[in-house]
Amino acid sequence: MYESKKMMMYRYIYLLLLLLATCPMPVVAQKKSTYKVNIAALESKIITPVWAAVPAKGFKNYPGNNLIESICDTITLIRQSQIDSFKILYPGCTSVQILQINGQGASPAITNLDSLNNIQSISQKLKISYTSISSLSGFSALVSLGDTLELEYNFSQTSIGLSNLTSLGEIIIRKLPLLNSIAGLSNTIDSIGGVYIDSTALTSLNGLGTVVYIDGPLDLRYSPLVNLNSLSSLVSIKSYGFY
Repeated sequence: MYESKKMMMYRYIYLLLLLLATCPMPVVAQKKSTYKVNIAALESKIITPVWAAVPAKGFKNYPGNNLIESICDTITLIRQSQIDSFKILYPGCTSVQILQINGQGASPAITNLDSLNNIQSISQKLKISYTSISSLSGFSALVSLGDTLELEYNFSQTSIGLSNLTSLGEIIIRKLPLLNSIAGLSNTIDSIGGVYIDSTALTSLNGLGTVVYIDGPLDLRYSPLVNLNSLSSLVSIKSYGFY
């Protein structure tokens, strides 16, 4: 009898422990402390990256603006979509140090430069290669081209299309088998850098008719030039050499 009572007591204890294990303990609600967020203080700690900065009004003409200098230093475009979005990718960029357009392997091919019509000056080099453009007429605002104009492997290009230049550096043209005109290239420019023309369809150099001084070599190769009468204004070639 005593043993049965003892077993019953153990059973009750076991059931009580089982009940406690399966039922959640009561939660005592705690009052959370409140903290007022100082938005102004947080905003003062935000560091805006250069690419996301909003330039001040009139920043285009401010030479010390770091945003413009960083964006327009050296630009390389390898797809038509990048060219079409130029004004979005590089807002306010009218002056570039080096601009390279390389369409090698691009699909679809680069055929249009019209979205670059806000570029006014290129201080060092403009290099365009492996595209299917017919001309550079998309650079309608370009007036200054500093060191070098380099065009190569543009197998559909028939003309230059730069007619507003007031300064021009060295000219390198090679592997443009359909290029038959460089009319308007020099306009009233009387001094340019060296000239290298290789593998074109040019029969004359009538785009260089106003040039008086060539500050570098004159190197003409594999082009069906009939004569050099277009260089009637030429007085001197500064140096002689081969590219």
